[in-house]
Amino acid sequence: MRLLIDDLYTGGKDPLWLSFAAHKNVQVRLFNPFARARDQGQGGRFLASLDEWSRVNHRMHNKLLIADGAMAVIGGRNVANEYYLRSMSENFVDVDAFAAGWIIPPLQNLFDRYWNSDPVYPLEAVTKSDQSPEQLRALFEDWTGAVKTPPPDELPPNDILGYGPDRGRPRHRPPRPDLG
Repeated sequence: MRLLIDDLYTGGKDPLWLSFAAHKNVQVRLFNPFARARDQGQGGRFLASLDEWSRVNHRMHNKLLIADGAMAVIGGRNVANEYYLRSMSENFVDVDAFAAGWIIPPLQNLFDRYWNSDPVYPLEAVTKSDQSPEQLRALFEDWTGAVKTPPPDELPPNDILGYGPDRGRPRHRPPRPDLG
């Protein structure tokens, strides 16, 4: 598995990403990383990089998930509560597209171009850990396992547009009139 993430909002998350990357067959790379003041939070990282503004202001906002070279999800949705109707103050309506077939190889080529581009660095080139891979994997399981990950709250009966859940019911269409 290859995960390419923009380094904009990863401040303070290096141990989490390193523990994820310690798993077998997992590679994590950062797009346009903040190499300075990684432990100083978002503001500290920006302040330490003001002399590189044209570089650090170049971000990657693409979202692409390719599974087994057979199907993909493309979209603009971020991974945050407000994108899944779970925020108490605001929710965003975003669109994803599911793709399969002839479009997958071009999408894979696009991902590979980003993965191998100059602004992308392996996670381990930007941050390190003194812990062994086994310790890092154990940390990841502890932080993300079922014991510390409670089930989500129930969804509201309607989304912000007023639509209710489909619940898997087939949609029946009335017969078309005979036009003659």
